[in-house]
Amino acid sequence: MKGKRGKDFSRSRKKGAKPGWASLWVARAPRPVWKWFFPCLAAAFALRLLAAIGGDWIMRPDELFQYLEQAHRIVFGYGSVPWEFRFAERTWLLPALSVPPLWLAKITGLDSPSFYVSLTDSWHSLLSLAVPAGMYFFTRRFYNETGARIAFVLGCFWHELIVSAPHAQAEFPAAACFFAALAFAAGGAGKNAAARAAACGLFLGLTVLIRPTFVFAAGFAALLFLRDMRPRARAAMVGAGLATVFLVGLWDYAAWGGMWKSYFNYAKWQTSGYAEIPGWASPPGEHLESLLIASGGLFYIVFAAALFRVRRLWIPMAFFLLLFLPHQWSPLKEYTNLFPARAVLLVLAGCLIARWLRTGAKKKPESEGGDDLIPPKTKAAALAAAFALVSLAGLFGKLPGMEKLPPAVKSSALFYRFPFYTANYALSRLPPEEVKSVVFLVAPTYAHFGGHYYTHQNAPLLFPFTNSHDYRILNLPDTGDGTRRNEIFNAVLQNAGAHFAKSASHLIVPRGISAAGFSVAEENAGDYWLLANENIGGVSAPAGAVYDILDNGIMGLVGLVKQLDGIEGEISDYPLTPYR
Repeated sequence: MKGKRGKDFSRSRKKGAKPGWASLWVARAPRPVWKWFFPCLAAAFALRLLAAIGGDWIMRPDELFQYLEQAHRIVFGYGSVPWEFRFAERTWLLPALSVPPLWLAKITGLDSPSFYVSLTDSWHSLLSLAVPAGMYFFTRRFYNETGARIAFVLGCFWHELIVSAPHAQAEFPAAACFFAALAFAAGGAGKNAAARAAACGLFLGLTVLIRPTFVFAAGFAALLFLRDMRPRARAAMVGAGLATVFLVGLWDYAAWGGMWKSYFNYAKWQTSGYAEIPGWASPPGEHLESLLIASGGLFYIVFAAALFRVRRLWIPMAFFLLLFLPHQWSPLKEYTNLFPARAVLLVLAGCLIARWLRTGAKKKPESEGGDDLIPPKTKAAALAAAFALVSLAGLFGKLPGMEKLPPAVKSSALFYRFPFYTANYALSRLPPEEVKSVVFLVAPTYAHFGGHYYTHQNAPLLFPFTNSHDYRILNLPDTGDGTRRNEIFNAVLQNAGAHFAKSASHLIVPRGISAAGFSVAEENAGDYWLLANENIGGVSAPAGAVYDILDNGIMGLVGLVKQLDGIEGEISDYPLTPYR
C-alpha cells in the first residue's frame, strides 16, 4: 500500500496475517533502479581493484593453502597438499571458484604469479559486488527506496567489504551467493517468477554448500519466500536448491568416493574437541570486540536502535542473529565468520538512517518518483562525514583499538603487502631447471610462505618453522617472550649451509643472513633474500615431488631441530590426523 512512507513491501497483504510477518514474494510493479546504481557499483569495483592490485596479503592460512593453492593444483598440476585434502575434509567447490582466472593465465601464457595473483584477486573482487547489489534490491523490497540507496552506498564503500573483496576466504563467496539469492527474490511474483525462484534456490544452495554454518540464515530466507510463492515458483526454487546440493554431492563422490563425504568429515572434525589443543580456542567475546572496534561502535548503535523498531525490522535482525549465533558455539571464533552478518547490519543501518532522515524531509513530486524523499542537507552531510571518517580509517588500518584484534583485522589496510612475497616472486622468475628444492628459513606464520601459488615452481618446499603449532608438535617449552624460538631459529640459520648444501637448491632467509655454500640470487628491496646453492648441479632433491604444509615439510626437518636442540621424546601425532 501507499502512504506517507511510500510503498511498504514488508507488511503482509494476506488477510488475517500476523502483525510484522513479511510477504516478500508478492506481485510488484516494475521499477527502474536508482540512476546512481551502476556508477556507484563501478566506483565500488574500482576501490576493490585497488585492494586487489595494490595489496598483497593473506587474511588467514586457509585462504592460501586450502583454496588458492588447490586451485593452482587443478590448473597447473602441482601444489602443496594440506591434511584437509589428504583426508577428504574439504570440498573442491571452493578451490574451483579460483580456477577461471588461473586457467585464463595459463592459456594466455601469462602464468606468472606477478600477474595471476592480481588477476585472481580481481576476479574475487568482481564476484563480491553481489553483496552491495543484493543489499540494494532486498532493502528496496523489504523497506523502501531511500533505505535501499543508503544501504547500497554503505555496502559499496564500507571498508571491511572493500578490503575483504579480493580474498578467497569461504565466507566471502558464501555471502555473495546469499545476497544474490535475496536480490533474485526481490523481483517477487509476476513475469519470469519461476526463473527467479530457481536462481534463488540455486544461490541459497550454494550458500550452504560453501559455508555450511550459514544453513540457518539460508533456511529462514527460503521459508520467507516459499510462504507466498505460487506452486510453480515454489517447485522451481526447491528443485533448483536440491539439484545444486545433489550435484555437489556427486562431485564429492567422484573426488572422495562418497556422497557429501567432505561435509561429513568436516562436521566430524568440528565436533571432535579440536579446541582442546592449547592455543586454539579464541578469547571470550572476540567476535563482539571485533564488531565494536572495526565499526567504530556503529554496529552496536545500529542493533540497539533496531530493537526499538523490532516489529518493522525483525527480518534483517533475524538474518543477523542466524548468521552470528551459530559461530558462537565454536571455540575458534575467526574474524571472517561474521562477514555476511556485518553486511546485514549495514542493511539495518540503511533502514534506520532512512527513517531518521524523514524528519523534515520533502517528498518528491510523483513525476520525479513520488516514493523518494529529499533529506535535510545538514543531516545527510553529517551522516556522510561520519561514515567516510570511519571507513577511511578502516581502509588504512587506523581505527582506534585495531592493534587488539586478530591479524586478519589489523592487516586490513588497502595497500598492505606481505614483505615476504617479494622473495617468492624472485623465485618464480628463475628457470625451472635451477629450482630443485627450496628451504624457507624464516619464522612468520605459514600463510606468509606462499606455497606453490606464489613460487610457481614444481619443486619440494620445506618449512622448518611456521608458528606456535610447530613447537607444540616438537614438545618444546615456550618462554612466552620468543627467546626459545629465537634460539632454535638461530641454530638452524647457523647450520643452514652445512645441512642443506646437498638437498636445497635455494634458501629464503631474512635480509642480511648468509649461509656457507650459498650466494644471493636476487637482492630485492624487501625484508628477505633469495639465496642460491653455488653447486646446484650437485643438489639431490628430497624424495617426493611436493612437501605438505604442516606435514612432510615440517616433519622432514624435525630430526635436524631435535639434534640441534637436544630434544628427547616422541612427536605428537597432531596435525597428521584430521580428527580424533
